[in-house]
Amino acid sequence: MEKTFACRRQEVVRQAPIIADFKTRWPALFHVREVNAEFKRITTINLQSKFFSSLDIHSTCLIDVYTKKGGVQKHHASHNPD
Repeated sequence: MEKTFACRRQEVVRQAPIIADFKTRWPALFHVREVNAEFKRITTINLQSKFFSSLDIHSTCLIDVYTKKGGVQKHHASHNPD
């Protein structure tokens, strides 16, 4: 996929294909491993590491928001304390 990056980028920018067509043409890009590799190619950041470290930072605030809300969110948050 690294060798075809420039070609894929031009295709997206110039043709703006619909997702279904793009997925048919480049199916590997829709697998977790390739999403991570593509993100790193573009940003030089490891996507999963960044996501989980950000989740660790913000999880307390997210849990507070869910527990303060009523309805389904509050029910799930109060029954899943971890």
